[in-house]
Amino acid sequence: MSSKERFCTYGYVYAAIGIISSVLHMMGMNSHYAMESKDGLINEAYHMPRSVEVSSGLFSLVFFIILLVGIYQKNITLVKIFKVVLVTSGVLGYIVLFCGFLLAIANVIEDSQRHFGAILLLILVIALAIYTAFFKLVLWIINGLVDYIGNLNEDGKEAVTFNEQINVGFEKV
Repeated sequence: MSSKERFCTYGYVYAAIGIISSVLHMMGMNSHYAMESKDGLINEAYHMPRSVEVSSGLFSLVFFIILLVGIYQKNITLVKIFKVVLVTSGVLGYIVLFCGFLLAIANVIEDSQRHFGAILLLILVIALAIYTAFFKLVLWIINGLVDYIGNLNEDGKEAVTFNEQINVGFEKV
């Protein structure tokens, strides 16, 4: 197995994890956002509506299936479609994460708890670092898949690049 073929394995694992998490998301496994306030009432502001859970889970499920089919059929177009969705959702994720933390920090500072605002700012930096690392890992896998599938010839075997032809030629001499 060449190193480029490993990206297929990584892609299958990522697609399988994505499909499982999408199904769990649609089933409502991630919906425990309701918080109990000091007076015992449940604050529904943090609860995601069921229709949003199902539609976002279905959206991600469709695109993870597209990725899985693209890897299986070695179809570069399907993998590139997933890459566009990945980059778009990644950028939107950055915006949502950043704005959410800025609103939380502004709310804390408004309540004159400045030391807690500094802690939230530190958590924002750590969350952005973890999100960036995960995003770069997934993008590395998808770019490796695009490179691998793009180098396949009509037989489904890896095409020999010009540099490899030169190296083979020197080894024979």
